[in-house]
Amino acid sequence: MHGRRVAAVAALALALAACSSSPGPLDTLAGSPAPGQASGTPGGAQGATQGGTQNGAPPEASGAGLKTGDAAVVVWCDRRKDDKGGYGDYTQTVTVGSYAMQGGANLDHRVFLLPSKAESAGVCRNADPVLAGIDDMATDTMRQSFNRDFSLLAGTVPGPGGTGTVATAFKGPDGPLPRKQDSGYASAPKDTHPLFQPGTSTLWFSTVDKQVVTLDAAKSEADPVKRATAGRSPFVLAGDRPWTVLPATVGDDATAVNPSGTVAVSGSRYSTTLLLWRPEEVKEGLDYLNSPHEVRLPDSTFKDPATPHRCAPQVWSDDSSLLCLTTTSLLRVRFSPDLEQVAGVDTLVPETDRKNRDVVLSPDRKSLAFLSFQGTVGSLYRLDLTTPGAQPAKVADIPASTPSASEKSVLRLVAWQ
Repeated sequence: MHGRRVAAVAALALALAACSSSPGPLDTLAGSPAPGQASGTPGGAQGATQGGTQNGAPPEASGAGLKTGDAAVVVWCDRRKDDKGGYGDYTQTVTVGSYAMQGGANLDHRVFLLPSKAESAGVCRNADPVLAGIDDMATDTMRQSFNRDFSLLAGTVPGPGGTGTVATAFKGPDGPLPRKQDSGYASAPKDTHPLFQPGTSTLWFSTVDKQVVTLDAAKSEADPVKRATAGRSPFVLAGDRPWTVLPATVGDDATAVNPSGTVAVSGSRYSTTLLLWRPEEVKEGLDYLNSPHEVRLPDSTFKDPATPHRCAPQVWSDDSSLLCLTTTSLLRVRFSPDLEQVAGVDTLVPETDRKNRDVVLSPDRKSLAFLSFQGTVGSLYRLDLTTPGAQPAKVADIPASTPSASEKSVLRLVAWQ
């Protein structure tokens, strides 16, 4: 690792627009609630008062943050070629919306318009609808693309002279997070893997000299703070601890850390084998593990063991229970107390031809929500985890695309809060 300090920084003046909570791009995209439930208008008073409230009171917006309060938060990712740019130039639009988990009303939305060649963080890393169909990200990692109240979006912009990348946070009318540029004689910045520490506005990212640093995105031109060394592999966050992921797997998108931060799991979209490792098994700055523990789901888990299956990690419901997606269903994998073997597997939703994606937990961790697709129709469902044999309940249909999309949007579910 080079010893050079993380650069102190010339403000980048990059255009960014974000909408207010008044009706806008999603006015024609209010989700269709389940039969017999209330409907609402995006961002309007009706939507805020009819559903998704706690103790009957409308959810309060936190500054420029998204209105939530017992709401599911979904993201639409749109990427289009920049007509004014050259080959490979593009712009990205990220739209965030909240839906009441009781009633399905569309409560609020925010739109982030990124400058040319800027990239959002993991949630929209693959803004290609075809790739997104097989890209089962761990939902905790997607949530870390945003700060606590969804007023900030982590990402990168081109470096000085269009060379390299600079980590930043896209925000509201004030524009992106001001950063300073190294005034010395140095290589172009190559910041990667920007993420927000859960529940905060602290931005984490890796630098070209293999440092993991943080910035307080709530403070203008904050000085970076070195937190760890890093190798070439990405990392995910568990609280304020960065976890190096396994380079041999599909990447950080499929890595989930349990609530107490004692073990991480990674999986493959092509296998039912899970790899588990503990923090002490990763040496600082290195890109490999000596011996990750392999756990394979029993063939009896599936109706047709001869058909290729997968177990894509989504989120831990507790320290020893992992929720993962299969090709046709959703499983809860219960590990032994020492996390060395599988103690049991629960099939939480019936096996169907539906395509399920993006599992998130309720704030009390007693229920989950997920997106389910049948053909071109995407719907939000919820499931009670405390009642054995509970069936999924439809909350609302979610629009597949935004009106401004040049092609089909990539739709993700990132939180229930």
